[in-house]
Amino acid sequence: MVALFIDISGKQEYIFQSNTLKINLGASYILAHEIMGTVLIESLNATENDREWNSENITHWRLPENRSSIDRILFIGGGSAYLAFDSKERARAFCQYFTRTVFEKFSGVNVHLTSREHFDPGNFQQEFYNIRLQQEKERSEHLNKNEPFLFGIEQEDTFLGKPVTHFSSLLQLESSEETRTQILAAKASDVAFSNVLLENNCEFALTNEVEEIVTDEDRGYIAVVHVDGNGFGRKFNGCHTLEAFREASINLEENLQKVLKKVVRTLMESMDEEGGIRVNEYQKVHCKKNEEGRWVLPFRPLINAGDDITFVCHGRLGFWLSKLYLKYLQEVGMHACAGIAIVHTKYPFYKAYQLAEDLCMQGKQMSRKIKTPSSWVQFIRSAGGFAGGFENIVQKQYNGAFKNMSYRCTDVPEESSEYWSTDDLDMLVMQLSHWNNNKLMKLREALKNDRSLKTFFEIEKIKNASNTIDEKFQDQNALLFDAIEIMNFTVVTP
Repeated sequence: MVALFIDISGKQEYIFQSNTLKINLGASYILAHEIMGTVLIESLNATENDREWNSENITHWRLPENRSSIDRILFIGGGSAYLAFDSKERARAFCQYFTRTVFEKFSGVNVHLTSREHFDPGNFQQEFYNIRLQQEKERSEHLNKNEPFLFGIEQEDTFLGKPVTHFSSLLQLESSEETRTQILAAKASDVAFSNVLLENNCEFALTNEVEEIVTDEDRGYIAVVHVDGNGFGRKFNGCHTLEAFREASINLEENLQKVLKKVVRTLMESMDEEGGIRVNEYQKVHCKKNEEGRWVLPFRPLINAGDDITFVCHGRLGFWLSKLYLKYLQEVGMHACAGIAIVHTKYPFYKAYQLAEDLCMQGKQMSRKIKTPSSWVQFIRSAGGFAGGFENIVQKQYNGAFKNMSYRCTDVPEESSEYWSTDDLDMLVMQLSHWNNNKLMKLREALKNDRSLKTFFEIEKIKNASNTIDEKFQDQNALLFDAIEIMNFTVVTP
C-alpha cells in the first residue's frame, strides 16, 4: 500500500494577501473546501474506475462504523490530507490529475505531495512521522511556486496586483483570474458558514464586507483575533494507531465547531430589537440590516481548521468575543491563547494577522510558565499604524513599557493567581468608566512616572473624590494603562 500526504504551504500568505475581506474569505474557503473537497473528489473519480466518489465519501472516514477500516481517505483537515492507494500507478495518476487541476484553477496556491511505499497502518505514529520528515526534506530541495510568468508590462488588478485577464461582471471592473475565483469562493463561503452557524435563523446574516461589520465610520476599528490551542499537538503525538489519530481529529473538529456555534449564538442573543449590542451603560455597537431585512452580525470567521482559528469582528467586540471563545473552549476541556489586534479598517489584513499571531504567542509564553492548563489573552489597540512585529511596536509606540503582560482567562490554577485576569481588567475598566476624559488623560500622563502616579492618587484621596478605584490597582502601571487602552473596546456592563 502507498501512502500519500498532501499539504498546502504558505496558507496565511495566500489568505491574507489582500486587504479586502471578501478576498481573504474566498481564499480561505478555496483551501479548506475547494482543494480539499471538490478537487480531491474530482481527482479520485478521474483516476479510479471501481468506485464513485462524492461529497459523502469525504466524510466516510468520520463515520463510527468506518473509522477502523482502511480506505482511500485516511484523514482530511487543517489544509492537509492523508490518502492511501493500493498501487504506485494509481497514486501517480492521482497526483498528476490533482496537481494539474490546482495549478490551472487556483494560481498562488502551493501544494506539496509526498508518497511513501509499504505503508503500515499498524505503526501509524512512526509512519506519519516519517512521511512528514520526508516532506520537509523535499520541500527544502524543491521550490514550488504556482504563479504565472510576468513580463513587467501587464496591467495589474487593484485587489491582488496580479495581471488583468478579463472584465469581471461581479466587480464591474477589470480583474485577474485569481481575484475572480476568490470572490466567487467568498459567496460560497457565505452560504456554507450561514448554514452551519446561523442554524436556519432567518433574523440574522453574515457578511463578507468590512463596511457591514463596522458601520460607525467615525470609529472605524476592526479586531483581528488569532486563537491558538495549548497542547493540541500533544494530543496527536500520543496517537499510536490510525484509529486513535482519527478519533482525536474528529473530536477536535467537533469541539471547535461546537464552540464557534456557541459564540455566534451568544452574539445573536446579545442583540436588542434595534440591532444594538451594548458595550457599556453608555454605548452600543449598532448593526445594520441587509437588503433582505436581516441583521448583519459584526463577526466573521476567517479560518477554523485544525488548531488554527482566526476571526474578524467589530473592534469594540474583539476582547469580549475572544474571552467567550476561550471560555467555551474550556467548557469542552480545551485551553488556548488569543491575540487581539484592534486596528483601523484600512489597515492591511496580513499585517494585522501577523500582529495577532505575535500577541497570541505572548499569551502562550505565559501559559508555559504555569504547570496546570490555563488560557491567556493579549491585545493592542492601534491609534494609527504599526511597523514591525510586536517587540518593535512596544519599543516605538510604548517606549518599551506597559505591554509586558498577558491576562489570565481561566478559572482556577492557584499558581497563576498572582497574575492579573481578564476579570480584574474588566473590574478596573468599569470603575474608570465613571471618570471624565480630562481625569483619564491626567492619569495616563501620570503613568509615565511612578512618583507622579503616587501623587495623582494622593491628590484624589485628599479631594475625597466619589469616583475612585480600588487600592490594589493604584500602583499597577501596566494594568492601568491597558484599562485606559481597552475602554470602549470591551463589553462591560454593571
